[in-house]
Amino acid sequence: MIKGVIFDVDNTLLDFARMKKIALSESVDAMIDAGLEMSHKKAFKMIHEILDKNGLEMHTLFQKFSRKVYGKINARIVGAAIITHRKVWSGFLHTYPGVVRTLLELKGKGLKLCIVSDANKIHVFERLYASRIVDFFDCVVCHDDTHKFKPARRPFVHALRKVKLKAEECVMVGDWIKGDVLGAQKMGMKGCLAKYGQMSNYSRSISNSEHLKKFKEIKPDYVLKKFSDILKVVDRESKS
Repeated sequence: MIKGVIFDVDNTLLDFARMKKIALSESVDAMIDAGLEMSHKKAFKMIHEILDKNGLEMHTLFQKFSRKVYGKINARIVGAAIITHRKVWSGFLHTYPGVVRTLLELKGKGLKLCIVSDANKIHVFERLYASRIVDFFDCVVCHDDTHKFKPARRPFVHALRKVKLKAEECVMVGDWIKGDVLGAQKMGMKGCLAKYGQMSNYSRSISNSEHLKKFKEIKPDYVLKKFSDILKVVDRESKS
């Protein structure tokens, strides 16, 4: 009997990759307007090279970019990029289609809903509040809580203890086949791959095709083509 569903956040609940791509593109335009003498294409490429090395959650991205271009922080350029990124972030961060309706249905079934994310807790709550889905979740577990990244057991164990459920009573949904799917399966949960989020996910340092090839030995228990497919998974697992 399924009693709980654990979710990743970025590219699972929220279309984070789409927002990030738009925000970075607009930030590059803002830097050019502020005096950056570089083509949009070249600057955009440099930005992604920095992210590939430092991670998508890097919070000194534009400072790093400025140092790479000018050898120092150009306050005008960096300021233009940061304020533009913030404005676009708040305007384009959306849940995937059907997320709110599906979460309502899951809560209506009496299920516990959790977040297990590798991101910083403050940033996760910023996203959950911005998308107005924070109240659906019974617990939110982030890197701050365990200092371990998925697929380590500790983040999952922490979440299960908070909602007082066993691993076999839960399913995990995420776009990262190694961290989310394998991490869940190692715990004894069913691992559901959020294919809809993976298709638009450019946030990892390797391409989607290379990512899938590298971890082809990991087989998801379910592949979700849209967010609402989790309802079928819950019903099927509960019956079995």
